[in-house]
Amino acid sequence: MDNKKLTITEKADFFNTLSMVYRTGVSIPVILEDQLRVIKSPSYRRLLRRIIGGTKSGRELSTLMDRAFGFSKADISLVKSAERCGEMPAITKELGDYYHKLHTFRSRLKNALVTPILLFSAAVFIASLPVLFSEGTAKYIIDVVSTFLIVTVIAGAGTLAFLFLQKKSKDDKRCAEAYLSIPFWGPIAKNIDLYRFNRLLSLAISAGEGMGASLQIAAGGVHNCILKNDIFKARYLIEKKGMTLKDAFAGSEYLRGIGMRIMTGGEISGTLDAMTSKFSAYTYEDILHQIEMLVKKIRIGSYTLAMLYIISRIFMLLGNIYKSSLL
Repeated sequence: MDNKKLTITEKADFFNTLSMVYRTGVSIPVILEDQLRVIKSPSYRRLLRRIIGGTKSGRELSTLMDRAFGFSKADISLVKSAERCGEMPAITKELGDYYHKLHTFRSRLKNALVTPILLFSAAVFIASLPVLFSEGTAKYIIDVVSTFLIVTVIAGAGTLAFLFLQKKSKDDKRCAEAYLSIPFWGPIAKNIDLYRFNRLLSLAISAGEGMGASLQIAAGGVHNCILKNDIFKARYLIEKKGMTLKDAFAGSEYLRGIGMRIMTGGEISGTLDAMTSKFSAYTYEDILHQIEMLVKKIRIGSYTLAMLYIISRIFMLLGNIYKSSLL
């Protein structure tokens, strides 16, 4: 049996489908049975079959959204709250939009890596051409393959270090600080967590949850322990000490400036869900701009490094040829 979790794209599609079902009033099993005929993903098909069977027997949707399919605690809590207060059409639509935007972040970052990979590959083949003309095809292939192997090892080590910091940042403060200090990437990672926090907080409040429960749900979408600890601390101060959001988050490294002013204004006016939703939209646009700037820097850096590599290799190989001729 395939035990893979749903991808972000599949979760976005799932919640958007549910939103359409709840808005039109059509039976969930009827729509999902039609969708089951065209879905190819084994994990997605298992989820649909589980929900079709469960809803036919009268079970609530939140009880069928198992963590094994990749749903977070925040997803399940939000759906459960929406079922209780009758906001399923709005909440499922917002969850679909939330996962669509997360997919946008990932796809743009992945596309940013295509340029340097293609440029490096071209640079290696071009820079090794003198070997082809001076020493033959076999030496040329060996030179190209050895260069790719060396770079692959270096890139692999860097990737493993990055993934290690990313994983440990959920629990270890020093790793989180190091992860968020990575040049160019750190500010983007910080803003993505800020987007998740504000979007989930807005959804939880819209679903009828109290402030403490809303903060708990929002913390479930945060991937670094610095902001997560700020949220847990704020929840305690609000529930146990009766503090306002402004006072509870007073020492937060994340929620400063415009973010804190927006939350304070929303709390005072009673429109915190709308205000945090607007702030998440502002953060989303900021992230897209940061990613576009990162893509441009990667492209410029890739072109520069590729040209320098080609020039250095050509001079090195020509120097070796010259030395050989003297001998």
